[in-house]
Amino acid sequence: MLKKLGLSVGVAITTLSFLLPTTAVAAESEYDDRNSSSASFGVQGGINTMSADVTGTSSDDMGFLVGLTYDAPILGPLSIQPELNLNRVGANSDSLSVAGVTRFTYLEVPLLLKALIRLGGVGVHAVAGPKIAFLLDTDGPAVDFDREDFEVGLYLGAGLSFAISDTSDLSLTGRYAFGLTDIDASDKEWKFSGFQLLAGLSF
Repeated sequence: MLKKLGLSVGVAITTLSFLLPTTAVAAESEYDDRNSSSASFGVQGGINTMSADVTGTSSDDMGFLVGLTYDAPILGPLSIQPELNLNRVGANSDSLSVAGVTRFTYLEVPLLLKALIRLGGVGVHAVAGPKIAFLLDTDGPAVDFDREDFEVGLYLGAGLSFAISDTSDLSLTGRYAFGLTDIDASDKEWKFSGFQLLAGLSF
C-alpha cells in the first residue's frame, strides 16, 4: 500500500514538474502578447475647451472632436500615431468689435509620438507631437475677417488604456493643444490653445 502511495506521489510530482513550467511559459507568452506593440486602427471622440488668444485677451468656448487613429510600433513601448480628425472649435469675437462666438471647423492631421507602458490589462500612455489643421468652414458673426486657411500646433497629453479583449483597448486621454500659427492674417496674436478630453477604441 505504501509502495503504491509512494508511486502515485512520485507520478504526481513528475507530472507537476512538467506542467508548471509549461503553464508559466504560456502565461508569460500571453502577457508578452498584450504588452508587445502591434499596429492597430482606432476611433476617437470627445470635447475641447479652447481659448483664442487675441492680443493679450482670451475667451473659452466648447467644441468637439471626432476622428480616426492608426498606431504603428517603432521601438519597445514607442509608436507613431497619425490621426485624421474633424475638429470644431470656437472663439469669442468681442475683441474684433463683433459680438458673439465664431466657430471654426478644421480637418486636422496630427502626427504623435506615443509611449505606452502596460501592466496586465491596464496601460499608461503619453503622447506628444505636431498637428496641421485645414479650415473647412466658419460660421458666426466674424466670418468675414481675414482668416488663414490652415493652422499649425502641438499636442501634449497622457491617459489610460484598458484591455477589453485580446485585440481591443478602450482609452481615455487628456491633452493640451498649443497653437503655433495665427488664425487671422490681420492679427498675428490670435491663436487657438486649450484642453481636450477624448475617449477612444482601438482594434
